[in-house]
Amino acid sequence: MMTKKNIFSLVLLLFVFASTFSQVHTGNIRSNSYKKKDVERFKKARTTYFQFYEDFGFTKEEYEDVLAKSWKLTPYKVVDSAAFWNSQNGKDAFAHAYVFSVVSGRSVATFPVMDFYSVTERVKRNGKKKYGRKIIATIYFTLDISGRRNATDSPGAFEGDLLNYNLGYLKNMFQAINDLTEKGVEFSIKKDFKNKEKLKVLKSEPLYISSRFIYSYNPFKGKAKKKQITAEELFKS
Repeated sequence: MMTKKNIFSLVLLLFVFASTFSQVHTGNIRSNSYKKKDVERFKKARTTYFQFYEDFGFTKEEYEDVLAKSWKLTPYKVVDSAAFWNSQNGKDAFAHAYVFSVVSGRSVATFPVMDFYSVTERVKRNGKKKYGRKIIATIYFTLDISGRRNATDSPGAFEGDLLNYNLGYLKNMFQAINDLTEKGVEFSIKKDFKNKEKLKVLKSEPLYISSRFIYSYNPFKGKAKKKQITAEELFKS
């Protein structure tokens, strides 16, 4: 019989692993809004600049190869951080990877993300320009236990590994944002999602899962539990 602990662990596992869409949000999740005019503005961009960090774990050429296979929405260019910030203007679009933390009492929620946005320009009365961001999509990455613990100790930064951050995952997530934005489809990670067609396949095909996604974590203490759940326990019926 499936226990509450196993059901909870299985739900977390499916959230992280079963669907690329579970890590992708279209619209601005901060303001909980989806504005078609912002989406259309993004789609009309001359170029989308993707920020590339040297410590990504793969080369710039590999990153460009992933985009070539998944990104058709706009012309794009992969640049380093200096060129990325120097390129900010009102006619292009941008994909920015960073970490932000939300502190509430004694708890800290850390989110490694990649925002897709365009820039608005407005001239103030004093003649100076005021810039704003119009976020149209976000990718959320999943920290491992080490990363979660370090992020709690140092909000706004982390040292650790992202479980869903590699070339394969990036290709699928870029493809998802490309397709959803092209069709003008709003998709929220706050809503329940399941692909019934893909779930049917599990009746006749095996489900392959990386062992990295099977672990027991105490979110209140910010560390792994002494007793780790096994794959056999997780899927025990």
